[in-house]
Amino acid sequence: MKAAPLEHRPEFSLMKLNDVKHYYHLQMPRWLFGEKKYADSLSLEAKVVYTFLLNRFQLSRLNGWVNDTGEVFIIYTRESLASEIQISYRKALECMKQLAAVELIWERRCGRGDANQIYLMTNVQEYLLSVLEQTICMKTNQAGRLINIAGLQKSGPHINSILRQLRYLGKIIFFGNDIISLPYHGYYDSEMLAAIDIMLDMTEKNILAVNTNQPFKLCFLTELENGIGNFAILPVPAGMEKGLAALVAETNAEKKTVIFLLADIRQKALLNLKTPHYFAIRDEAGEFRYFKGDV
Repeated sequence: MKAAPLEHRPEFSLMKLNDVKHYYHLQMPRWLFGEKKYADSLSLEAKVVYTFLLNRFQLSRLNGWVNDTGEVFIIYTRESLASEIQISYRKALECMKQLAAVELIWERRCGRGDANQIYLMTNVQEYLLSVLEQTICMKTNQAGRLINIAGLQKSGPHINSILRQLRYLGKIIFFGNDIISLPYHGYYDSEMLAAIDIMLDMTEKNILAVNTNQPFKLCFLTELENGIGNFAILPVPAGMEKGLAALVAETNAEKKTVIFLLADIRQKALLNLKTPHYFAIRDEAGEFRYFKGDV
């Protein structure tokens, strides 16, 4: 689409094609707006509260706040929620009641003077769709690996049943028997499928966040044995090695560990970065091999 002429310009600068902005952000699940059960029952403030609870959930996991059966609980007082979201205390109470009514949260009262322990509902379908909103497509075996990495242990037949139900509900479409996609994207991306394989290979414990910040194909936060890994995957077409290395050096403000997806092992010598990076290339068996780059 062609841009309309700008006869008058604002006093501030406008983002250009090659501008990449990095902000600390919270990921709000799209299903809060797309699923009728939640779209009709939850106010916008309640959806924002749930997004803040999801973010706090990751902190609780890292702190080891779990019960005897391994379920993670959150400590988030109504006063803190009201202050951070800039709503009234009464509105914070109302939002938590809305979330409890649609069974997105459950609270354990801990007695006088102690904050409630908040538990979040586990929903395999919505977790899978939240990742698909970022990746657009994935293989069915990748969906199974993703679900099990998240600790939502499901057998192969159960995962196939979940995918069939999502197709019946019109939430996903199939390409052949082994690739799924969102229905409003009538295609699949082979580079994205490769990037998902790499993400799953690089994950030791759990995937905390997934997004598609340019210029990278796929970015993800993952829990490692010694902390949090911040990774970004970038396919490298032949002849674009030096240009992409320079682009990454300019735009990688968050110092992500970049994984270059190579078409040919000889590309490795043409890619140099001063920040941690890896190279990934498929072997003859179709499995990825990884090489650590020199810094």
